[in-house]
Amino acid sequence: TVDLAARLDIGALSASPMAQGLSLQLSAQNVLDEDPPFVDLARGPNAVRYDSANANPLGRFLALELRKRW
Repeated sequence: TVDLAARLDIGALSASPMAQGLSLQLSAQNVLDEDPPFVDLARGPNAVRYDSANANPLGRFLALELRKRW
């Protein structure tokens, strides 16, 4: 899968003392929203049809983080 992350150091861009130590980060996991590969490891109606140790069925995941260092 394709994962991306970008961080902006707001404190470095601003002269304001309140902005010192402030940063903003955006991260994305599985940007292309790929399905996990099919693996037939178990039998039965409740069987999991993907390798849960190596794949994640959740799909695309986005996170936004605002951090302040004192």
